[in-house]
Amino acid sequence: MKSGTFDNSIPDIDDGTYEAETTACRAGATKAGAPYFACDFKITEGDFKDVKVSKFDSINREESLEYLAKTLQGFGYDTEDLEVDDLPELAKAIQNEKPTVQIRVKNDPYTDKSGNVQKALRIYVNKVVE
Repeated sequence: MKSGTFDNSIPDIDDGTYEAETTACRAGATKAGAPYFACDFKITEGDFKDVKVSKFDSINREESLEYLAKTLQGFGYDTEDLEVDDLPELAKAIQNEKPTVQIRVKNDPYTDKSGNVQKALRIYVNKVVE
């Protein structure tokens, strides 16, 4: 897997459910060598139309693949036999399809090692919008 880059800017957006266009999807390896799967979305309607958000899943624990499976199920994929080696092909398929999906956004700030509060978003892919 190739290393990739990730836009880590966090937009201001309210918690909620939004319709969004998938603008990019990729799989690769982090600098530490852990596999990852990432997708970018652009909100297509409402007060946050055109706001861009990203979902990044690092596969660094056994349960990480289970969490990613839920995302892939939201895209409509069968994940019963999901393996890390499947990720590049799935990312390519989603990148080519660029489906419009329903996502849920949850603000989830955290305190870093220096004691500073950092912005963070959790993005959940609920389903493909027909």
